[in-house]
Amino acid sequence: MRKIIGIFALALGFMACENDVKFSDPGMHATMTLEAITDTARIHGNPYNHFAEYKPQSFKAYVVNDKTLIIDAKTDSTQLRIYLPDYEFGAKYEFNATDNIKADYLVFNDFEKIKAFYSTDALSLIDNKPVNRPGYVILDSADKQVPGTISGTFFINMNAAQLPENELGVDGTLVKRYVDRKAFDAGVFYRIPLEKGK
Repeated sequence: MRKIIGIFALALGFMACENDVKFSDPGMHATMTLEAITDTARIHGNPYNHFAEYKPQSFKAYVVNDKTLIIDAKTDSTQLRIYLPDYEFGAKYEFNATDNIKADYLVFNDFEKIKAFYSTDALSLIDNKPVNRPGYVILDSADKQVPGTISGTFFINMNAAQLPENELGVDGTLVKRYVDRKAFDAGVFYRIPLEKGK
């Protein structure tokens, strides 16, 4: 019985260490709304109620003009960019066009041309209104930052500035619905490499 309890405790210890290692890796993730709905059972419902994990394959941060921080994250078909002028550690930045604090999200087709473009600055394609609660970025305080990297959290709401036409099936039914708003919730970037821009 003691051997079984010992093995069980050892297994739990290994699992705890494994989780720590995964969390310690540099990266970025968030929960995001989909830019297109293709599930025919849900295509006519609330398009803003469909979520996926956002976990880009590449990411970096760089400073241009000695003051503007740009966080750039990419998947094989998308790019998220966050712009923070006059950044400082420990600060909270509310997205707004007046101060040029913004985020853009681009979706590319197979030929690397932009097929959808979302921004915290964009007016709604539906009612021509600005984004309601565009969100924020909070940079970790200086004592939590690792030199040469940057960490923080974010929440983003965007309007579409450009969208492709919804796709119809051969019988004329809607098979792919593009969504005019995009959101990133519970976003975290952790120890993203920070370099000087060119």
